[in-house]
Amino acid sequence: FVSGIERDSENGLEEAMNVADAFISLSSDSLANAIVADLLDNNLYRCKATDNFYGIRLYKVLDQIYQVANDADARRELFSRLGNYELLPLNEVRGADQVVHQLVLFYGDEDGRASFNSFLQLFNDSSAWEIARLPQWVEICSRKGQQPVQIYANQPLEHSFREDEKAQQALLAYLKRLSIEPGIIIHRGHSYHLPTTLSYLQPYTKLAILGSCGGYKNLLTVAGKSPGAQIVATRQIGSRLINDPMILELNNLLLQDKDIYWPDLWVRLEEQFGKSESTRNLFSEYVPPYRNLSLFVIRLYNEDTAVL
Repeated sequence: FVSGIERDSENGLEEAMNVADAFISLSSDSLANAIVADLLDNNLYRCKATDNFYGIRLYKVLDQIYQVANDADARRELFSRLGNYELLPLNEVRGADQVVHQLVLFYGDEDGRASFNSFLQLFNDSSAWEIARLPQWVEICSRKGQQPVQIYANQPLEHSFREDEKAQQALLAYLKRLSIEPGIIIHRGHSYHLPTTLSYLQPYTKLAILGSCGGYKNLLTVAGKSPGAQIVATRQIGSRLINDPMILELNNLLLQDKDIYWPDLWVRLEEQFGKSESTRNLFSEYVPPYRNLSLFVIRLYNEDTAVL
């Protein structure tokens, strides 16, 4: 699992991401953790001995990520270089008009329509939110709160005729005409719809919530299209039982004009979802930005000075 990842020059980076993803769970087992440390050292030495610069680069990155998984000081040092992934500053997602704009994408199958209806229930307090229903999308605007929030979500129109994607494209064209650049993008739908959502990513995207099964597998794509984005994704099953409460908590913080401090938010969500075994198990597969070791591999690998 750890050794020889440099042999495949096309997939070596993805292999390194997979290795890094295991570091947190392995760190709780002292024997396994020690074995991994030795393997990383041995493989780095082997690559240096053969002047395999690709391997040197991969294993130097992995060594740094291993230290991050095991040492709080190393994590703080990494965040001082790459940015603090424990914190999403409000200014990062606030638009030029001082409004936090969010783009939420739904798809027109049975699951998508159910998710859309469940999502709208989050905003049924008419004293706090105003919902404007248009033929192809809805606009949800905060009525109160210290920080204005505007949410745009396409209608989950019939997928078999691509009416849902046409609605998304019409919404994107509308936002472009108004010079609105949503700092937050949220995918709601099955994993086979995710490539369409990912095609809409932009460099100005600062938070991507991939609420589909296995969204975690698409980190390379997100990092390529939105280099500065923090990512929330699940390794396994995505569920509206998790997505909706998470989005509600996120928006409550935004309305209060607060930065998002992920460790605190994650503790509150763990307490909320820990009340039942089903939601506890579902939520355990969601990865917050500050635990996203695979993403740190990408960021370090793309920083030449970090691995020379």
